[in-house]
Amino acid sequence: MAIAEISLGPAQAIPRGKRAVFDLPGGSQVLVLHHKKRWLAIENRCPHAGATLSEGLIKGPSLMCVWHGWTFDLESGVCRTHPETSLKFFPLRLVEGELWLQIETEDK
Repeated sequence: MAIAEISLGPAQAIPRGKRAVFDLPGGSQVLVLHHKKRWLAIENRCPHAGATLSEGLIKGPSLMCVWHGWTFDLESGVCRTHPETSLKFFPLRLVEGELWLQIETEDK
């Protein structure tokens, strides 16, 4: 595996308190949001049953999946009721106002 960086565009395109979803190579999606003064990039799929997390509810430090109510801590990614289950975070950098996402790619 190799690491690639993908530009997601200017951070200001995602207003504070809002979210954006980006398609990734291979068909998956990433949910990007600003939470507690930092940017987060999360796989847009609940690890429990595959629901779209961009439709989830954010309450304080948690993101709740709308399908079954599983609630995840946005700092650690750990599910509050099933701690053996966690969100998948992607490394995300803010460089001169632009968001850069790191993903694993197949070596060629």
